[in-house]
Amino acid sequence: MAMPLLFVLACPLPSRAQATAAKMNDPQTLQEMSAQIPRIPMPSVKPKALTAWLAARQNVLIVDLRAAEDFNRQHLTGAVNLPLNALPDRYQELPLDRAILLVDADGTTTLLAGSYLKRKGFRDLVRLFGGMDAWRLFDVKNSK
Repeated sequence: MAMPLLFVLACPLPSRAQATAAKMNDPQTLQEMSAQIPRIPMPSVKPKALTAWLAARQNVLIVDLRAAEDFNRQHLTGAVNLPLNALPDRYQELPLDRAILLVDADGTTTLLAGSYLKRKGFRDLVRLFGGMDAWRLFDVKNSK
């Protein structure tokens, strides 16, 4: 009776779910991750309407997806920082039963993060249109 051949890898191959934070900071890795997550349409709120939108809803969690340095420089009042590169490891910390406003630098990665979170079971997701860049422009125009 012939024995089947058995091949053993010298080291295990890492899966995407086990990517390290260092790899997730790499633009190439983020681009690959972005290509693998199909976009799901989601509502957005423009900076001009943000204050009224927040006032009309109770218990909204504002999640800022930018790097900690950017978050520490400026962020929306009450926001929590959950950098995009940490999302695959930490999304379980987010409540499923609350509305979540996603904020990024320019409005591009909130769609990626929102699509990822929708696939993980989150339903009440809204993104800040134009991100903090648009919010800063709006804030500067209206503070004069």
